[in-house]
This record gives sequence, C-alpha cells and structure tokens, in this order.
Amino acid sequence: MLYTAWSVLLLICGCIPKLGALANIILPLPVLGGAMIAMFGMVMAYGVSILGHIDFKNQNNLLIIAVSVGLGTV
Repeated sequence: MLYTAWSVLLLICGCIPKLGALANIILPLPVLGGAMIAMFGMVMAYGVSILGHIDFKNQNNLLIIAVSVGLGTV
C-alpha cells in the first residue's frame, strides 16, 4: 500500500511541475540516488536470473543477448 501511495504521488508530481519541485525539496538527492541504485540493481539482478534459463547453444539467442548487452554498454 505504501509503494502504491508513493508511486501515485510521484506520478502526480511528474505531471504537475510545481508539485515536482516540492517533491525535490522533500526527497533530498542522496536519498533519491540511493533509491535509484537499489531499483536499478534489482532490475539488473532479475535480468541476470532470466539469463540463467536461456539456451546459449542456439545462435539466435546468443545473437540477441550479444546485441542487447553490446548496446546496453554504449
């Protein structure tokens, strides 16, 4: 419930710039940066866990992974 409330609040703050400026005051940048590190780390960990289920012997799968990782590092 708390995540839903915060997500709705941040969605509203993104649509109304005056409220977005208020959210910038309420949430200091280091707190927001720490939350982003945790969020992107969880997304990356989930992606790596998905890679464990892929058949790398199939050339099509290998090409898709290689292009995705290559473009992601650019």
